[in-house]
Amino acid sequence: MVPGRADLNFRLQGAVYLLADAWAAEAWDSDLERFHLINDTGLLSLPELCAVGRLVWPDVAFDGDGA
Repeated sequence: MVPGRADLNFRLQGAVYLLADAWAAEAWDSDLERFHLINDTGLLSLPELCAVGRLVWPDVAFDGDGA
């Protein structure tokens, strides 16, 4: 079965929330300042990853996100 646009959008939203939650937990547990290196973007693009980073670390500037 080929995923439709709605399924892909659902997966993208899920990826964003899971990543934000994981980064927030890691930031809380071990004083993670921010991400510094992305080796493979996979489902999310670099600007999308930086947008997730801004959710977790709102006062930090992210390079390469165009924002």
